[in-house]
Amino acid sequence: MSDYPLGRPSCEACRGACCETILLPETLQVDLEWLEVRGGRFVPGALELAFVCPKLDTWGACSIYDDRPHLCREYAVGGVHCRAAIRRLRTPIQQGAIFNSERDPSIRPPGEEGPPPEG
Repeated sequence: MSDYPLGRPSCEACRGACCETILLPETLQVDLEWLEVRGGRFVPGALELAFVCPKLDTWGACSIYDDRPHLCREYAVGGVHCRAAIRRLRTPIQQGAIFNSERDPSIRPPGEEGPPPEG
């Protein structure tokens, strides 16, 4: 079975969801007014701040990938943080394009009937 049961996410199709917000630990003491003014919100287990990384190029790719900060390295392609960013920041249609670029044909979406396609 594939490491990416829904398909390996395509960074090209995603265009940088992982770099559009900053997640801070929910245990961080933050003034709620400060959070609201900055477009922040609570998400499960974290505080999310809207922030587009200035190092994203026009295609949504990291322009300093080889020298990116440690925090950014936690967003491995297809990892927990990557998938969470896609779910939070992309529409279901966009998610389909992101994950179907290399979809594992043995995994069937909910409601899809019949045997997996041959390939």
